[in-house]
Amino acid sequence: MKKDLTISVSEKTYEQLINLVKGDSDNLQGLLEQAIHEWLEGHNKQVDEKSDASLNLEDYLKTSKSGSRSYGVKGQGW
Repeated sequence: MKKDLTISVSEKTYEQLINLVKGDSDNLQGLLEQAIHEWLEGHNKQVDEKSDASLNLEDYLKTSKSGSRSYGVKGQGW
């Protein structure tokens, strides 16, 4: 099910988009849908990668003993 979305762009951006699609509103809609879809896929991938990295750090921190100073380069305790 499609939903309507209204956006405001600068006149320059509008003219560039209209020139790019040669004035065809169906092509403009397709171009914008594709661009938003690709951006969302990239954004979701970045969020997933950051979540994975933070989970790995969280797991690492949970495995160390509470109050231990066995971190860093050997011999560099407090």
